[in-house]
Amino acid sequence: MKKSLLFFGDSFTEGHFLKKTNQVWPKLIHTAFPNFNYSNLGSGGASNIFILKQVITNLSQINKGDIVTIFETSPIRTEIYSPQYKKVIPTTGNIVSRSLKDKKYLDIFDTKEKALSLFNFTYDHRYDYYEEFGEFYTELFLDIGKYIEAKGASFFLYTNKKFEKQKDKYENYTTLSNGKVVDEHWTPKGNYDFAKYFLSKYIHKKFPQAKLSDNIDMSNFGKMHILI
Repeated sequence: MKKSLLFFGDSFTEGHFLKKTNQVWPKLIHTAFPNFNYSNLGSGGASNIFILKQVITNLSQINKGDIVTIFETSPIRTEIYSPQYKKVIPTTGNIVSRSLKDKKYLDIFDTKEKALSLFNFTYDHRYDYYEEFGEFYTELFLDIGKYIEAKGASFFLYTNKKFEKQKDKYENYTTLSNGKVVDEHWTPKGNYDFAKYFLSKYIHKKFPQAKLSDNIDMSNFGKMHILI
């Protein structure tokens, strides 16, 4: 059976503007394992509970020899039921803050009072205990990682704590545009540099010979080709 690479996370894993390209970091990691199947199950805006759901939904598809990576998201993200979408959805910091002043976001809720309730809950019970909730979710992912490893697969976890310390090391659209665009998602160069880091500091612990392809397209590095 052909082995697989599986990636779980939020928009930084999915790729955001780059999700349909070969320049998001999970796809770059795939170049080091060209004989593996590739599944990027990242989803923009996902909370950690939604990421965990992604993993649980796909547990039966994880087999011996597979490589599974989870990229944690912010622990302040939570879940609500949205009458607009008629389902449970994750919430992001933007949804929480903008819902009080932007009707486009307020439509997610029944009323402005419910939007305010979520705002207060998020900042009183999540933001003020950011580190504690971060540790809680990390423990959840490490526990499910033990199960994945028991199935004979390799497991790697990139925690939100690590992300918060390192995210600005990798070029994003705000820095590339000198502040003209406010978006902290990584550019093609940022994704490439993170892929190199992740390969050397995580993947090489179990696969020391893994190497990114020499044929990665770098022609659009340093260009605002997507947003401007």
